[in-house]
Amino acid sequence: MINKFLSKLAPRERTILIGTVLVISVMFLDRMILGPIFSRIRVLGEKIQEKEGEINTGIRILANDERVKQELGIYGKYSLKALPSEDELADLLGEIENLAQGAQVYLIDSSPAGTRNEGMFKKYIVKIDCEGHMEEIVEFMHSIESSRKLINIESLRIRPKEKGSDMMNCNLSIAKTVVLE
Repeated sequence: MINKFLSKLAPRERTILIGTVLVISVMFLDRMILGPIFSRIRVLGEKIQEKEGEINTGIRILANDERVKQELGIYGKYSLKALPSEDELADLLGEIENLAQGAQVYLIDSSPAGTRNEGMFKKYIVKIDCEGHMEEIVEFMHSIESSRKLINIESLRIRPKEKGSDMMNCNLSIAKTVVLE
């Protein structure tokens, strides 16, 4: 049947028909078979590049393993498991009391002022009122800032106890930072 149809066509019409069938066949092959295959290969190539990036990152981390272990040894003491809030506040108040005694500063009042979560950290805040000579107060503030327990002064206010007196009143807001695990 196809031979009869082709034999009736002129040679020029026959070449045009064969060319058209070939072009349509190639387009069909491209759209239905090759297109999805190449698309899948491209997607797999992108996934492979993504995984290679993750592997390279992992290799860099493993290469720095010794350095990370050394730094963990240095900073690990700050990453202790947080105690319950009451115990942390009691520990902070006890530490402040010891530092005040060491600097010969008289604590008038000390009270917890709450906690603040800041990402991987939790801050326990206390407010204290104290008095002493300026040198003693400066020594007290220095001992707070250089404490190994990550204690720092967030705000302070110093004023003379009385006009013409060398005794000072000091209001401090002190925070202890705990690294959460």
